[in-house]
Amino acid sequence: GTPSSCWHLLLSLRCVPAGLLSVETYTACDTPPPAEQLAALLQAVDVFSPNEAEAASIVGPGSPEQLVQRLLAAGARTVSLRMGPQGVLVADGLSNMTWHVS
Repeated sequence: GTPSSCWHLLLSLRCVPAGLLSVETYTACDTPPPAEQLAALLQAVDVFSPNEAEAASIVGPGSPEQLVQRLLAAGARTVSLRMGPQGVLVADGLSNMTWHVS
């Protein structure tokens, strides 16, 4: 579908009672999205799960901890940063807690 139809589907899924909406990116961005579009996406989902390259293409290069913190600052509730063999770095914006799962 078009980006607009995908966006409308995402918003309608957000309204499902007792549901959890997770978005896992599948490729790096050619250019970072505008801040307002990124914030709208991150605030519409419960869990945002990019890999390191995808996250860096969205918020700029940095350590895994920096990438996660930038995504939280941009509006994410929970970030699950996929790091290949190094595991996953999960951060919760509400509790300000971070876990490394390997």
